[in-house]
Amino acid sequence: MIRDVQGVWERTLGMHGLPEDSEGFINWSLQKLRAWNFVKYGTGFLVSSLTDPASVALTSGFHALSTKNMRAVRKTMKGMRSDEIRRWATISERVLHNSRTLKIADASDMAAMSGIGNQGTITHGLTSNIDRAMQGMSNTANVMSGMLWWNTRLKALGMMEMQHNLVGLMKDYDSLLTAASAGNKKAELEIAKLASIGIGEEQARRINKMMAKHEPVLDEGVYELEISRWLDEGDEGHAAHADVEFALRRVANRAVMTPGIAETPLLMSKQGWKTILQFQTYGFVVVNRFITPALQRGMTYNDMDAFMSMAFAAGLGTVVVGLKDLQRYGEIKERSPVEWAYDVLDRSGYLMYLTVPSSMAFNMANVAFGLKEAPSRFANRNQWTLFLGPSYATAEDFSGTIFNLAHGDAEQAGKHAMKLIPFQILKNVGDQVIGED
Repeated sequence: MIRDVQGVWERTLGMHGLPEDSEGFINWSLQKLRAWNFVKYGTGFLVSSLTDPASVALTSGFHALSTKNMRAVRKTMKGMRSDEIRRWATISERVLHNSRTLKIADASDMAAMSGIGNQGTITHGLTSNIDRAMQGMSNTANVMSGMLWWNTRLKALGMMEMQHNLVGLMKDYDSLLTAASAGNKKAELEIAKLASIGIGEEQARRINKMMAKHEPVLDEGVYELEISRWLDEGDEGHAAHADVEFALRRVANRAVMTPGIAETPLLMSKQGWKTILQFQTYGFVVVNRFITPALQRGMTYNDMDAFMSMAFAAGLGTVVVGLKDLQRYGEIKERSPVEWAYDVLDRSGYLMYLTVPSSMAFNMANVAFGLKEAPSRFANRNQWTLFLGPSYATAEDFSGTIFNLAHGDAEQAGKHAMKLIPFQILKNVGDQVIGED
């Protein structure tokens, strides 16, 4: 327990799990291996992320996904409305080097590398060029995947709805607080939701005072605070501006679940385990940022929005399962009810962190009991690939390419080499279009 607390504190300071030689070749190679895995598979992330609107609904309410909000966000992203939301949504994705997508892919530390060894040496020249190339390819993969567009729009939707809701919530804060103190569950829920984004009694009074001086603007049914006007009101205006900015940026990071300090096991701070568990981060994040808050709100406050958001995630997970089948096989494959239930719960995020361990268990059961099927999308993969992650498959294909070339088997070498090329989603879709297996 003490070791875990110390580890979390060290991770907060950016000190936990640091390699003894941060510029060592092994550390650098593992980073590049994870980066290449992202370049290979990252273009297919958008389909898997189609469950994200459920998180937006949980954070800001289902009305965040209304056509009015979508129109408002479209105008905002074109610079035709108040600029704050567009700026914050864009900053969180572009200025932070597409941080959400790279964190989910366990490749976020790639941006910190720019070669190893002393400047002027052949080693530094070679590795720094590779680093720059990998950064460029990762940005290309993120843009090609549509994740940059997707993340910024979902964050803007969540912030737009919360900004609209703040107008009424701030005006009614005192009555809500009184009702919550008297045990009213609905009022307790609203006070708790505001507290979770950093708005308490002091902040509410500041914001309400600024709204009285500068009336919110109603544009096509959606309120905007236009908080830049508050900066002319001295220290109190600056404080209220900071309160709203903090709240909306927190909403954005919840609406599009971004890994934080305590989302993943401490062992994933180490390069080796980070490589083995690559692409497993989302499974841990969704538990802390979606499943747990939804269950807490539903069970504590009888919040139907929380239960409905979980059902919404399951519905979107069904869509993801179908689209992934079309992408891989050109048709939706047949499943038993148990397999459908497992795959939907997996793609919805509810069982995602258990997917690999359960697949390993199913594979062992197949061998031990002669089973032929198992409800898991990874059930047909070999145990080493499951245990060592996508990097093992990459290394296996690389060695297979070299081995078969050395033995004159160009056909097998070509098959392995094709699995190494970047932007695999384009190849998969192309194969389905032209009808190749």
